Amino acid sequence: MQLAKGETGSAARTLSSLRRDYRYNAVGEWMATIVDSQLQKKTGNAQRAQQLLNEAESQFQTLAETLSPAAQMEFARACYQQGRRDSGDAVMRDLVRNHHDDEDMLGTLGDLFEEVGQGESGRQLIADNVQSVVELNNEAVRLAQAGQFDEAIERFVKAHEDMPHNVQVMLNLVNATMAYVHSQGWHESHMRRAYDMLCRVRELAPTNNKFQKLARARRLLVEKLGKPQWVL
Repeated sequence: MQLAKGETGSAARTLSSLRRDYRYNAVGEWMATIVDSQLQKKTGNAQRAQQLLNEAESQFQTLAETLSPAAQMEFARACYQQGRRDSGDAVMRDLVRNHHDDEDMLGTLGDLFEEVGQGESGRQLIADNVQSVVELNNEAVRLAQAGQFDEAIERFVKAHEDMPHNVQVMLNLVNATMAYVHSQGWHESHMRRAYDMLCRVRELAPTNNKFQKLARARRLLVEKLGKPQWVL
């Protein structure tokens, strides 16, 4: 906010506090590097700004699993503002695919595209990636409904590998797994993965209605099959 208002002196003081208070926090230090990069650009030090953004980009993949959507968006903003559209698009594409059914998040992402002057291309990126996730989900659901559970589970597993934070994909994988077990009997590794998926969704979206229904259905299933150790 201080940078947006042109208050570079205040931003520099805030940055110093950030670096001091989060000295041993990898994410905090990474965010400070991004803010510093933006500050250097704002004050005319383009070369230093690029050096700092290079550092942040090299660390991004290592930290990605621990970064909030807001932190990833701040990195994308810096990329766009410093002419790295491909890097910004890659971050935004992953955010869209992992939150394809979250209208509030998609709206926030759209606002960022407008802010950095990428409104039209950003709207297209959002639409294309939402559609691709919907089509993938629908295809795997059709396979499950047709009784092709192995194929459906395989599609959802691949989708989860590509979109590890997509709650809908995780829940659909759990649903397909339970359908498999109802039809074919207990499958230890499948059900272990389903348990892990539900635990992860409980962290990300504990109030999700589908999660709550699947958690109850899974509990009934494992009790019916005499596997109480797998109750969530």
